[in-house]
Amino acid sequence: MHDDAALTTKLAQIVVQKLEDEVIPCCVTGTGALHYYGVPRLVDTVEICVPDDFFGVAKDLFDSNSAFEKGPAGPEPTRQKPLTHTYPSYVHCELKKLFRLMPCSEFNFKSDLAERIVRDKHGVPFPALDTFARSLVDNQQFADLEDLIDGMDLDDAWAEVFLDLDRVDAAYFQARNKAIELAFAGTEHDAALFKLFEAPLLLPKRQLLKQRWHSIVWDKQKRLDHWQSPALWATKYKARSLADLMDAKTLRGDQRELQEFTARDLVDAIDILMGVTPKKVKTLMKENIPWRVKVECAPIIKEEEECNTPTKKGGSPKKKDDSPKKKDATPKKKENMPRKEDSPAKKNDDSPKTGEIKIHNVVNQTTERYLFPL
Repeated sequence: MHDDAALTTKLAQIVVQKLEDEVIPCCVTGTGALHYYGVPRLVDTVEICVPDDFFGVAKDLFDSNSAFEKGPAGPEPTRQKPLTHTYPSYVHCELKKLFRLMPCSEFNFKSDLAERIVRDKHGVPFPALDTFARSLVDNQQFADLEDLIDGMDLDDAWAEVFLDLDRVDAAYFQARNKAIELAFAGTEHDAALFKLFEAPLLLPKRQLLKQRWHSIVWDKQKRLDHWQSPALWATKYKARSLADLMDAKTLRGDQRELQEFTARDLVDAIDILMGVTPKKVKTLMKENIPWRVKVECAPIIKEEEECNTPTKKGGSPKKKDDSPKKKDATPKKKENMPRKEDSPAKKNDDSPKTGEIKIHNVVNQTTERYLFPL
């Protein structure tokens, strides 16, 4: 899996570099963009988007390049991607990885594509988050939109600022449906099954896209897996941050057992959990990779208090019997002994108690225990 991801990244770098050498704006979109925005999907085909004015030039560039050969015919059309099969694909001869060249009109990206991209640490360009989200809304790709919202934990407030969901691009709707009609003319496929729903074009129905966004956002918790606690996971792809966990109320869930902890105690517990746990656990939590764990937080009874219980094997009574004898024999120790006896009492009254965190790995059936001061 890791090697495949590395090859995919290398292919994207090679293709992008060749296009940018010819001053052709481009970006990786589709499944690759979803992966960049936190959706753990396997990228089998890298989709490269270029402005429509440069599409012919870009196609000729790879047609004449001996490092690439023409790829197989496109996939069967789907409701999500009805025209993908109509665009050319290429295979890098050395990497044996596939990429597809696509125009901006396929995603309703504007002509100023170069100003609407972001780059990852490898320099690979992707559409900006608002541009990509708007594209999924316009193309009514609600399955991908659902994953994007979960991958980035988007909400209605974000949409109000960055997406004008009340705006409907009527020209794009009509041009898109016309292109679908032409693509399926004379084929066994019914074009009507792949067209965009035209209801948002009607004035009374223009709230449909906004309502769909709202329903996807509000169903985040319903999409959690059975092992994911709503207390620890904001979405199925994104764990809650430490700032979210600072509120004790967010930690109440089936997979978290709490016993009389204050908000400050919980902050300390989570701080230990996030910062002092083994490197493997720390890495998994930081990268938001699902790890099936059950966490227990509970206070611990001080050992000094347990010394007074009859469960001990006579250790504490012996100390109590010997202390008076030492008081009579050695007056110097009279001053020391009371101090030792007083110190635990002061600690019980003034010093904080001790807490513990138990991390139970549900898969391996192992338990790790961590102590911290309350």
